[in-house]
Amino acid sequence: LPNHSNDFGQVICRAENELGLSGECHINMVMGGIPDPIVSCQHTYVNTTLTVNCVAGFHQGDEDFFCYMYKRQDNGSFSEHARLKGNCAFILPDLKPERHHDFRVFTKNKFGDNFDRGYVIAVGKPRVETLAEKTRNNLPYIALCIVGACLVSLLMICCCCHHIRRIKYKRKIKGNFDSLTYQNHNPHTYSNSNGKQSL
Repeated sequence: LPNHSNDFGQVICRAENELGLSGECHINMVMGGIPDPIVSCQHTYVNTTLTVNCVAGFHQGDEDFFCYMYKRQDNGSFSEHARLKGNCAFILPDLKPERHHDFRVFTKNKFGDNFDRGYVIAVGKPRVETLAEKTRNNLPYIALCIVGACLVSLLMICCCCHHIRRIKYKRKIKGNFDSLTYQNHNPHTYSNSNGKQSL
């Protein structure tokens, strides 16, 4: 990836094989793209004042870029808190130390921004996760427990049904066996002259 304005322009690629055949192609690299993320950041938080000094990454050909500082709101979303053109040095006064302050510093030009790779700064009281965030973070485990409980319940129902069917089957077999035994030991049966038994 280009790291300097001198890296742009026309690039010539040449190739040659063992037979002596060669060829080349011309690539024109045009300046312009989303700026590189913040390289480094230093900040101090003294007497409710936050001082931030960041070094922006390469602008990728568009020197007309802005450095943004977004702040996380109570509902978890970010909103713009400060903006500077071509500079990433911020002074933010009156930040209450009893509250949690979560900032993100990033750069942006006409091609886009690098918010997802922005520099995170957190000062003040440690942040406590809300119930919604805890639920969202634990959602995979909750879903896994629910699915597991459903599978265990289904297995128990299947086992109970199988057990009930076995009991019914055993009772049926025993009933048939008792009926056959009764017929074989009935004292009122006698043999005919042809050898068949009759009541």
